[in-house]
Amino acid sequence: MRSVLLIIVALIILSPVKNTGVLFAAQGPGSVIEKPGIRYSVRGGEKGLLDLYLLAGKGNSRPGVLLIHGGGWRGGDRSQWAELAGVLARRGFVCASASYRLAPGVQMSEIITDVRLAMDFFKSHAAEYGMDPNRIGAVGSSAGGHLVALLATIPSGDRLGDPDLTLLHDTRPQAVACYNPVLDFLTESLIWPHQLTVFRRGPEQGKTIYGQASPTRRVTAQAPPFLFLYGTMDTLTPEENSREMISRLAACGIAVEVAMFSGMEHGFGYRLRGPEQKQAAQVVANFFERMLE
Repeated sequence: MRSVLLIIVALIILSPVKNTGVLFAAQGPGSVIEKPGIRYSVRGGEKGLLDLYLLAGKGNSRPGVLLIHGGGWRGGDRSQWAELAGVLARRGFVCASASYRLAPGVQMSEIITDVRLAMDFFKSHAAEYGMDPNRIGAVGSSAGGHLVALLATIPSGDRLGDPDLTLLHDTRPQAVACYNPVLDFLTESLIWPHQLTVFRRGPEQGKTIYGQASPTRRVTAQAPPFLFLYGTMDTLTPEENSREMISRLAACGIAVEVAMFSGMEHGFGYRLRGPEQKQAAQVVANFFERMLE
């Protein structure tokens, strides 16, 4: 947690840029090492794995970033973040992209448990990875954006997920970047019927658990800084859906930044092909450099 809390509510309309290739230029052949398929949990089978990305050479208290993929809590894969993880690794971050168990095979509580276990594992192996466990951010998109925003609002000692779960660390990240996240299950009607898939009940019957899993409704003054990234063409989870959470964060004195990307649709954070996608990656890297200094 930063000792000085600064309110930054910035709406940035970012237009296409050129010559962003320098962001992805390798620092010598094989400078980014990928270590795939590291098991962080015995619960999830092939879903209890993460891929590690870091610069070659011995690290010394480098910052880290945990990446969580989207897919409506029932699809997607950790490989979706490979390109952004490579970008962040080249900027000096140790990155872990984690899979997690998916609906309809599991409910939201198991998904939350997996993401918390992934962060706990990442922090537990900080020394091995040359990483500072007190300087770890998190990135997610869509359902993954929901999950990292939720991680940021679960205080140490909170039993959300598996009530019998034993954790070695506080699973909150120290900064969060959310691409087009789901933030409030009780108000975001456009994602219906995904709620039924992960909660197995409607909002009237499950109002309590819908609220418990909604980051907007969990904001406190202990939340970390947030960056929200949106495409102007996103009709599934548009920017206005974040305004209530932004207001609550700002009221608590939490740093908040919002970046808008012209012409981008839902899920634009993966596969960094266009200039807006590459620029978004740079915005994320710059945010973490400032917030995890």
